[in-house]
Amino acid sequence: NRCRDIVGNLLSFSSQKTCKFNTIDLNSLVTGSLKILHHQIKLHPGITLLQDLWPESVTIRGAQGELKQVLLNLVLNAMDAIESKGTITIRTSMDKSDRAALIVEDTGQGIPSETLDKLFIPFFTTKTKGHSIGIGLSICYNIIKMHGGEIHVCSEPGKGSVFRVMLPTGFSANNKEPHS
Repeated sequence: NRCRDIVGNLLSFSSQKTCKFNTIDLNSLVTGSLKILHHQIKLHPGITLLQDLWPESVTIRGAQGELKQVLLNLVLNAMDAIESKGTITIRTSMDKSDRAALIVEDTGQGIPSETLDKLFIPFFTTKTKGHSIGIGLSICYNIIKMHGGEIHVCSEPGKGSVFRVMLPTGFSANNKEPHS
């Protein structure tokens, strides 16, 4: 199973596939993704998972499967960063009229400053041997770029991390119609 997962991730990482973009509610994407993680979360009773979703629909244009992969990867990394007890908070918001935010914040061990600029480099990992091959965040980076978005990380050792994904909505501010 581990080999299958590694090969699948390598193929996903190396492929330059084109994805069909649809209208997606970011809040629904979050709640749907967390259902997938339900069993994994139960295995870590010391971790509290909180949702702080924007009160209105956060509508974007994107490939649902790929964006779900980004969220799952960020949450699983946050779970790894929490040693025994801690909190992961997932937020959605509208940053500006043309950008939506998906934020994953954890109270884990944090990331040293010398590591921050290497996080999205393929095959870079801080995890112990056998736990990661270091392509998860680079896959996330590529998916977010494919969507015309950005990802930013704020972290300090001992104080947790915040991953902020900014995605264009794909709609103009005044008519909510897709851009051509």
